[in-house]
Amino acid sequence: MRHTKRVEPFIVEHDSPLTKWGQIRRDLRARIENGEYRAGAKLPTEAELMAHYGVSRATVRRTLAAMTDDGYVVSRRGSGTYVTGRGGAGRFHLDLNRPWRDQLLLAGHDAVSQLGEIRAHAELPAHVAHFFTAEPAPASFVFAREVHLVDGVPIGLTESWTGRTGTLFDDPAVDVANERVTAECYAEIDFATALQAGLLRSYLDVPLIVVTARTRLVTTGQTVEFARTWWLGSRVRLAYQRELTLAQIDVTQLIGRRG
Repeated sequence: MRHTKRVEPFIVEHDSPLTKWGQIRRDLRARIENGEYRAGAKLPTEAELMAHYGVSRATVRRTLAAMTDDGYVVSRRGSGTYVTGRGGAGRFHLDLNRPWRDQLLLAGHDAVSQLGEIRAHAELPAHVAHFFTAEPAPASFVFAREVHLVDGVPIGLTESWTGRTGTLFDDPAVDVANERVTAECYAEIDFATALQAGLLRSYLDVPLIVVTARTRLVTTGQTVEFARTWWLGSRVRLAYQRELTLAQIDVTQLIGRRG
């Protein structure tokens, strides 16, 4: 007799910005991580998952394909889908304070960025233009798109806009190699477009970690580059470290709860 663990009620939100398969993937991953489905356990069949979540077979298959890509499950032909017990183990740990390629090269990986597109523009698109506010503005710009690969597998892609004429790059008095710059960064969550999914060899609407960076001259505040990097959440784990004193850590509430 086949034994499979039944999942608890879960409602797929049809008006959610997260796709149906993304919601199911999130639910099943949570159940695996909290031990409801342990290593070696067999997941419900496609038909059972379809009935439970109220979705199509195509949605269930996309969910399972994404979870296989994440390393959470493995499909055995003619038998079913099983939990591996090593979900997320294939993610690359990247320190945001260090160049990502240097980190992975030191770890023995083949880490490269492939230039997929580069072209000149006389004007910037509206969503980028407001980052280039210094006067005089660059006379032209270069747009570039790169795909980042580790051991031949895409983990992210970057789109950047750089002023190339009428800027410091044309000024012979500027020591470009030693000119100090500062980078202002922020992170958010996005979902892959069809173009991004294709470049990353992933799926439409797969969750992405987006890091936006604006690089400026320390002396003048002039924007040198605006870049946005989309990291595939199933393949990377981003981290940063900082040093604090005990006085900077607010543990008052935690201490008050002791005893």
